[in-house]
Amino acid sequence: MKKNLTLLIFLLIIFYAFDGSAEEEKAKRPSACLYYASQNKVSEFCFPDKKQSLIYAIPKHALPKEMSSIKIRSGKMVWMPGEKTLTVFGILAYGEGDLYTWDGTNTHRIKLEKYQTATNSDWQGDNREANLFFSDIYINDFLISPDGEQIAWNINRLTKVIDDANHGTSFIAHDVKVASLTGQSKKNALKEQFTAGSFFADHFENRELLYWSRGNPDRIFLNTHFADQLYSGSKRLYGLDLKNKRVMLMNKKIEEVLGFSSDEQMVAWTPTDGTCCGGSNYTNNIVTITAFSSGKSKIIYDEWKEFNNTNNGKKGGKKSGEEYYPVNAIFSPNNDLIVISISGNKTLASIRKVDTGEEILKINKADAIGWIDNDHLLIGKKFNPGNKYGELFVYDLKSAKEEILSLKDVIIIGMETY
Repeated sequence: MKKNLTLLIFLLIIFYAFDGSAEEEKAKRPSACLYYASQNKVSEFCFPDKKQSLIYAIPKHALPKEMSSIKIRSGKMVWMPGEKTLTVFGILAYGEGDLYTWDGTNTHRIKLEKYQTATNSDWQGDNREANLFFSDIYINDFLISPDGEQIAWNINRLTKVIDDANHGTSFIAHDVKVASLTGQSKKNALKEQFTAGSFFADHFENRELLYWSRGNPDRIFLNTHFADQLYSGSKRLYGLDLKNKRVMLMNKKIEEVLGFSSDEQMVAWTPTDGTCCGGSNYTNNIVTITAFSSGKSKIIYDEWKEFNNTNNGKKGGKKSGEEYYPVNAIFSPNNDLIVISISGNKTLASIRKVDTGEEILKINKADAIGWIDNDHLLIGKKFNPGNKYGELFVYDLKSAKEEILSLKDVIIIGMETY
């Protein structure tokens, strides 16, 4: 009995010691990390300790055209150097063949395959195949996995056009590839072909990589990006299953994705803005939240209703020349709140309840960058040319007070909330 009691006490001591160390370790973890660039240096600024550290200084020969194009997850990153780009019927692609990665210790240069895509055509008529003129293409988009261990990239190639009753049907070959950060274990994650109509009415489509799921690392979200004669936009939301190498249509109504909830059960989106030709505010800029499980949607931001600036392209309202469009929509960690960055005639961050859309706070002259935790928001002010924020603040939702940070004139790359 005495031996059993001694053993029990010993086990309890071990359990509480382990439990205490686990809690202590959890307390040391950052709640969120901001990734930013200044000149050629990429750094992180982590909360709540406000710890700042250099991630990597990119050599001059490997610098990307825009530092904001770098993708970072878990402190590791991927980017495309150089400035050699091409436009494939209004859609941007890269005409150089290297991806660079940083794995936390070393830099890796990944040589990409060269493909051919049509960049010009001759109209033949009579249901005949059009003559196409080809250029080299290496890559359209790229992503890094949530754990920072894998990269993915895609290539869209226009391979054929037939002049038919559909005003020209285009045939697009789409490949998605996945590899480790060293470029090893490279494999095809998807090979598909899809078609789009109205090619000779200046309509072209491709697939776009959106976001690599944190909840399901075997899923990448995609959409269809299109370019028309007068405007461009996005439509439909897909999920690519990396294991089964299949694409599933998740929702055909979703257009421009603004943000996913932390559990990835909801998505915030806005319709493609159809304004063109020097006009203003032809489209009502709304933000809708759609739940994947039920498919139900609710509008949480309605520009024309809130600002009385209706413009149907004809008469318009009292303020029809003004426009207030959403730039992003970021869910809080517990998914109770969402902050929408609104730009246009005013810049503001609007914090709203997810379930009702009720606005509970408005921060003027500020963009939302990300949530630090459920009660604190990182905001940027004094947005300058070159995608730089002159000042960054921590906004306390409970006290409605702002705390300025030491960071000045930085380019925001991304932010992760844990």
